[in-house]
Amino acid sequence: MCQTLDGTYYVGTGCSWFQEQWPGEGILTSTDGGVTWSLVPSSGNWSNIYELEADPIVADRIWIAGQHSSLGAQTYTPTGGFTAAGNMAGTNCIDVQVSVDGTVIVYGKVNTTNIQTFVSNDSGASFTNVSGSGA
Repeated sequence: MCQTLDGTYYVGTGCSWFQEQWPGEGILTSTDGGVTWSLVPSSGNWSNIYELEADPIVADRIWIAGQHSSLGAQTYTPTGGFTAAGNMAGTNCIDVQVSVDGTVIVYGKVNTTNIQTFVSNDSGASFTNVSGSGA
């Protein structure tokens, strides 16, 4: 769950971690302080939204980490819709954090053998794998 600078609330639904598993219904949004909620268009088929992060610079943008072949790492604005986050689209992203100046975005990505960390220093235009070898 997050609240953007313009006051809009967003809630991601679904979970597939550990013992608790239930399919979600996409991303819900409220522009009236939580009195009413609606489904974000084109998000209804996304069953596992792991993290939503409000952008600290762009007032109506959120960053999304989720599990879905077409989701992965995305951004969303009500006027622009969904946009792939650099080269991170289509991945299984489990977390996203954005620095207060908006320039550094970190995504945690799971593949079949390990968890990887990707960092962007260009406001999400591209990401670099900075994962260690574990040795």
